[in-house]
Amino acid sequence: TALAPIPNSIQAYDGNDFKRAVSSVDIGSPLYLAATAVACNIDPTTKETHVVIITDSSGDRETYSAVESGANTGVFQLTPVPTGLPPVQAGDGTVEGKNGDLVTAEIPDCGVKVQSTLTLIDPAGVIFDSKTNSPVANAIVTIWKASANACTTTPATVNELVNGVVQPSDATETTDATGQYHFPLVEP
Repeated sequence: TALAPIPNSIQAYDGNDFKRAVSSVDIGSPLYLAATAVACNIDPTTKETHVVIITDSSGDRETYSAVESGANTGVFQLTPVPTGLPPVQAGDGTVEGKNGDLVTAEIPDCGVKVQSTLTLIDPAGVIFDSKTNSPVANAIVTIWKASANACTTTPATVNELVNGVVQPSDATETTDATGQYHFPLVEP
């Protein structure tokens, strides 16, 4: 009996153990990508390296190397890819994008197109009065850690970028006059 072929794909994960797949990444958190790409497994006796090109809807374009996890595995992993908010500077090694931007990762040199799309997220929103639809100024918003798709009683780890340096920030924000709040960098 012949085995069904394994489809070529690139998947994002929540950590460098590549165990839990995700479809989005928090802006400011590392992006962990692995490709199952049998078409890229050309020499079964060596760990191969292939170029991965990442583009996003903000106009960014970054190039990385993906290394096969072992000889003849057909699984190629990238070192953690940094993400951040614009301004976009193509080729700087960081995938910069806005909340909701679509990111496409592609291995172009394997004879078949191997690609995937995921979404960048940046925890932000607007608090409004559901009866009047008016924004609520000075509302206190706290972001909590989640576990198994449920909130915990532990505040999330929040950081902010100050002069290019990541520094701790508060897990509580106060809405502005338009009801808007924004958590700069939140760990997954």
